[in-house]
Amino acid sequence: MDFKQSLSETGHVDVGGARLFCEARGTGKPVVLVHGTLLGRRVWDSVMAPFSRRYRTHRFDQRGYGDSDRPKGVFAYWDDLRNLAEHWKFPSAAYVGFGEGAATVVDLALAAPERVEALVLISPHLHGYDYSPVFQTRLQTLAEAYLATGASAVADELTRDAAFMPPPVRTEPRKHLRELILENAHVLAFNWMHVRPLDPLAAGRLAEIKAPTLVISGERDNIDNLNVADRLRFGIAGARHAIVPDSGHVLPVESPAEIAELVSGFLNDLPGAAG
Repeated sequence: MDFKQSLSETGHVDVGGARLFCEARGTGKPVVLVHGTLLGRRVWDSVMAPFSRRYRTHRFDQRGYGDSDRPKGVFAYWDDLRNLAEHWKFPSAAYVGFGEGAATVVDLALAAPERVEALVLISPHLHGYDYSPVFQTRLQTLAEAYLATGASAVADELTRDAAFMPPPVRTEPRKHLRELILENAHVLAFNWMHVRPLDPLAAGRLAEIKAPTLVISGERDNIDNLNVADRLRFGIAGARHAIVPDSGHVLPVESPAEIAELVSGFLNDLPGAAG
């Protein structure tokens, strides 16, 4: 399927060993949205409309998520992303990554820098960063909850996490996040030893990144993610940083208007950007 033929396209793309479900909307410079752990492509639901009014906006389910194939054999998320770029036939694009998706687009910027025009890293993770025991134990707890009881137990755990969930008064974002968790919690049962890391890992290579970069953090995010954001903004030359007040980890759901404004402002400042 050629995603350049109309304003809106959906369908599966074969990236070698898996078929990924993709959507593209709008016209203009290409922007690729990459979701994070547990949430799938629908984490971008509230920003697709404002982005696609300005840009050719792509989103997709990574392997194992949503409507994409489950992982089989050894693969790399950044390599899937590069294969998607080849399929979409654009030489370079702006990549907007959330959470673990931010780690994936950083890996792509190191593995194939010619593909990356700009980076936006929202509530970012980073491969090679030394996460705290608390952070690692939290992931293990979620995996054990899924294996013991199922997706609802994972949703219940995260609902109690003030860094992850919006406040109780924000009923619609909380409901949407719970739906996304229930749809994707099965990834906690995968054998992630099949995921091929970038070698060497990104955390020690940030000075190699030359693409203009914006790092965005939620004020209420957990300390590990805030520390990763600092590592990225100080490690990537010229990187900008923005903090969204009174917001937690899942900024595309909790604070979509702020994300749309920050990202569009940053991309519009790039050399050659359309007004």
